[in-house]
Amino acid sequence: MIKKIIIATLFLIAACFLLNGCHWFGGPFKHGKKTKQLKAEELYEQGVSLATEKRYNRAIEAFNKALKIDPKYENAYWGRGVARAMQGRLEQAIADYDRALGLNVCHAWAYYNRGCAWRDKGNYDKAIDDFTRHLEIRPRDAEAYNKRAYAWANKGDLHKALADVKKACSLEPDNEIYQFSVTRFEAMIKNKIRDQ
Repeated sequence: MIKKIIIATLFLIAACFLLNGCHWFGGPFKHGKKTKQLKAEELYEQGVSLATEKRYNRAIEAFNKALKIDPKYENAYWGRGVARAMQGRLEQAIADYDRALGLNVCHAWAYYNRGCAWRDKGNYDKAIDDFTRHLEIRPRDAEAYNKRAYAWANKGDLHKALADVKKACSLEPDNEIYQFSVTRFEAMIKNKIRDQ
């Protein structure tokens, strides 16, 4: 038994040495795909950091470099979309979210941010659809319910707006913004009924 463990250990060390991928011998795949992926991830993280600092042009450059290394890196499309949306470049942002979703149909944040972009463009139907898709993946996201509530309100469906903001409140009962929104939508519904 001990002999088998020693042979297996020696085989593992030999495999690491031959592949030059073992961290014991100089890091993961120095010239292979693994290093390229790590570089793309570093550039993505750099882009996120720059976007957080509101340095959107530099963030977009970092995301572009990540995509040049890995054209199928859905998070880099999503990050670039967020940076572009923050610059008011909504059509380009939506195109980036579309690319991210083309690579990963379950990218919740691409749905969420695309919903925000559609809302900002005044297309409340598409915004509601995207917030709904996001909520199918992340059903406990109170802010997505709140955002969808305001899209419903902009469409004139105050009852659906109220239902969504009540759901947001149930998920985050101490959130004063959601509490205020409940009161606001209830008052709007009462006023609408009174005026009919």
